[in-house]
Amino acid sequence: MREHIIRQLDEDGYLHLPSVLPPSDLARIRRAIGPERCDYGVVHPFIRRNILDEVDRHLGWQTQYTKYRASDNNNSVDAGAIHRDLVYHSPTSEHAPVFTVLMYFDHAVVQLYPGSHHRTHMGYIEAVAAYSEHLDLRMSPGDILVFSASILHRGVFTAQVGEGAHRRVVQIFDVFPSRESMARHGPRLAHMPASASNTSSLGSFAKFVSHSPVLAPIASWLGYLHASTGYGYAPPAVDEDTMLSSEGFALRLDLQEALAAPYHQTNRYVLHPLNHLPCTDLDPAVIDRVSMYRYTAPYTVHGTVLALLVFLILYALYSLIKRKS
Repeated sequence: MREHIIRQLDEDGYLHLPSVLPPSDLARIRRAIGPERCDYGVVHPFIRRNILDEVDRHLGWQTQYTKYRASDNNNSVDAGAIHRDLVYHSPTSEHAPVFTVLMYFDHAVVQLYPGSHHRTHMGYIEAVAAYSEHLDLRMSPGDILVFSASILHRGVFTAQVGEGAHRRVVQIFDVFPSRESMARHGPRLAHMPASASNTSSLGSFAKFVSHSPVLAPIASWLGYLHASTGYGYAPPAVDEDTMLSSEGFALRLDLQEALAAPYHQTNRYVLHPLNHLPCTDLDPAVIDRVSMYRYTAPYTVHGTVLALLVFLILYALYSLIKRKS
């Protein structure tokens, strides 16, 4: 049974574990996570005891992780467009067993592209042909979702499921199956922390777009084209074998600070104290260059091409109507 589950996870890139959390624990964690504030004194021990230990039991792992965040319908600033949590800097990079683990405490929809973790740098023709090959997975309160950190996915924030506006979730990033696996591949992992300026200026706009029924599909398409083809260009300032773990527009919260007081801001990355385990931030001197090569420039190009195609289609329709009249 376990071998079948692990094989499915390797082939499809995801594993859905339904109804893992008992109702009593569900009620407690729901009280701890709100749209603005989170009780990390409840959430932090919950991650190991109620989520990762359950994953270990199903898969026979001894999980290690680098960071997590808790949110309530406010992580759409970087989760609403199709993306990969882990970016291989080069098409020739060795793929590593790195996963993301989510637990939902409300009804939600996650869109996944099964098998896309094996195709991290598609060509444009291949990417366009595969655009419709997604799965909309409905998550229920207490469900766990494990998926390859390099799989194409997004949260569907325009879907109305369940009651109310809550979408409480804990996301655990850079999850390795064992300490040995992390020790081997961890030195290749580089975090890309968000800047306060980008969070305030671009984050609000990204959140607005992800909740818009009109703009969200456009952003999803651009995100898909961007992520499926390998995130633009690989600047030479970064080692070829590096794995990038971007933190989008969400800022960080120090773990000791989070545990010292009852409540802090939700949707913050909390880094797990790894002690001797080797995972570091990308060199600050090259973060701006990487962001330009991998995010700003490609999005500008893809957006321009999309706008040009729309213009040409509208112009062709206008010409056709004018000719008939």
